[in-house]
Amino acid sequence: MNTSDKKHNSHTPDNWDEFRPETLLFATEICMMNRDTKVIGAEDNGGYGSLAGTIVGFIIMALLLGLFQFIDQIQAPPQNTFKDYAPWKSTRIAPVTQVAVGPPTPSKPAVVAAPPKPPAPKPEEIQERPKTEEATKTKVEAEAGAAEAAARAEQEAKAAEEAARAEQEAKAAEEAARAEQEAKAAEEAARAEEEARAAEAAARAKEEARIKEAELAAANHRADILNTVKSWAKAWSDQRVDEYIDSYTADFKPQQYKNREYWEAQRRKRLSKPSSISIQLSNIQVSLAKDGTATATFVQIYKSPTFSDNVRKTLILRQESGGWKISSETSKKL
Repeated sequence: MNTSDKKHNSHTPDNWDEFRPETLLFATEICMMNRDTKVIGAEDNGGYGSLAGTIVGFIIMALLLGLFQFIDQIQAPPQNTFKDYAPWKSTRIAPVTQVAVGPPTPSKPAVVAAPPKPPAPKPEEIQERPKTEEATKTKVEAEAGAAEAAARAEQEAKAAEEAARAEQEAKAAEEAARAEQEAKAAEEAARAEEEARAAEAAARAKEEARIKEAELAAANHRADILNTVKSWAKAWSDQRVDEYIDSYTADFKPQQYKNREYWEAQRRKRLSKPSSISIQLSNIQVSLAKDGTATATFVQIYKSPTFSDNVRKTLILRQESGGWKISSETSKKL
């Protein structure tokens, strides 16, 4: 009987098993003393006193035994079977059954039967139990690991799917941005090309206009230069000395004279002396230079009553406020 069996009834003391044998022994001693006392006085009442004392002692003992059985029934757990109840009951009535009715005998220590031990497990059961527990534990751990691995795999699959979707969206956004950038670049290139073409056309038109203007100016200049050369020859032929001298620039450097003053004096003398002068020009060619000067080349035939010659003359003309004037003159005999 375990501790829970003893304390089944809260009104039963915890030391009831120690208290009950002492009570039975005390009741038995009372019965024996009563019996002995009555036996001593049996001669006076014919022996009935001894029988009455014995009967009273047994009645007291029977009452005590009934009381003890009632207490045992209260203490016994409701789940005890008859098989479990027998050894338990033997531990409690053993002190009573060991008391013999008769002459007093020396008391002996009460022997309490030990509760039966459960059968020892078999060696194979001892070996199989850890294996079964270990297998169960291994199985549970394997199932938990498999579930965790499955959850991890599902989570990784979701993460991979999200990553793939994000990568696809990033690629789509990148392609859209690239396409938009390429479209803008193509538009900018087309606009730049159109602007360049327009600028080139404008520059070409401007250049053409400039060339035309230059050509027109050159043509005008050629006409002016041609008129200047003809006017110079006419003034020489007509012996208009001042008009002839005025056809040259102030810094004119003559070819065969040391300075302009001496040249001018000689030209005035030569133009005034002959009675007549004839100047004929042929094959006149006029060209313009980038420095703003012009060159006139022609064949000149000079005739006077006293002298005549035929030369190729080159005049360098420069434009001044009054028009084109001769800044240099060279001639070569033909």
